[in-house]
Amino acid sequence: MTISAILAPLLGGVIGYITNDIAIKMLFRPRKAIYLGQWKLPFTPGLIPQQKERIARSVGDAVSSQLLNEETLRAAVLSEESLRLVREKTLAFLDSYANCGDTVAELASRVIGEAHFRKAADAVEHGLEELLLRKIRESDLGAEIVRSCMNLLRKQLGIGENSPIFQQLMDQVELALGAALHDLVIQLAPELIHNEVHRFGSDFQGARICDLYDRYQDKLPTIADGVVLLYEKLLGENLGQVLRAVDISGIIAKKISDFDAVQLENLIFDLMRRELKAIVYLGALLGSLMGLLNLLFLL
Repeated sequence: MTISAILAPLLGGVIGYITNDIAIKMLFRPRKAIYLGQWKLPFTPGLIPQQKERIARSVGDAVSSQLLNEETLRAAVLSEESLRLVREKTLAFLDSYANCGDTVAELASRVIGEAHFRKAADAVEHGLEELLLRKIRESDLGAEIVRSCMNLLRKQLGIGENSPIFQQLMDQVELALGAALHDLVIQLAPELIHNEVHRFGSDFQGARICDLYDRYQDKLPTIADGVVLLYEKLLGENLGQVLRAVDISGIIAKKISDFDAVQLENLIFDLMRRELKAIVYLGALLGSLMGLLNLLFLL
């Protein structure tokens, strides 16, 4: 009776341990199907190698929808801590060039290459010229100048509502002069704007970084705030589009699909080693309890 009381739970525990251990190993083993002639042995390959593609898609979908979804990433990248870090990094970056003797052109050419810098500089100048020209066309600058001058002239001559005929003549002159001056501005503006923008661009490119730092040092916090606002705007408006373009789910699914059976097994064991061991030990415990219960029923 004493031997039975010891052996029954002990054997039950051993059987439960071995059974659960085999069951877990059968999730991964064998790694390839085993055939006897034309007949494939059941449970080969193991469940996980056999369902690797489905598991890869499921994991990819779970990660992209639950862990790295737009809401979660937006909360992370636009949190107060993230914005504070962006501002600090921007200020640190600007401060790192406080003693830089290179010109803007020299530094930019070294960082991105001279050809890329020239192309970018030309694009910025062209864009600024187009913007200024569009603003001038939309503002009807010539008419505004003439209107201001004619209003001043009316006040000086004392022409008011009591001189309707003369007022009408002044209005017609104002319209004609405004249209003519506007046409003249539109005709001369491209060359004038091009020359001024090019001069400003050349002066800026030739300026030394340290001189610009000294000149605008008190503006650096404002610049950093502007970078933070730009960061918020770009990510806030485009994060969803970026995530759709990146396709996190597809990337993860492809990566897992590319794993061979050994890599996939190691990955899962690295993530769940303690949990899988707990299942094995739980089998031993349940086996011991079943052995003990069987012994009690036999008494």
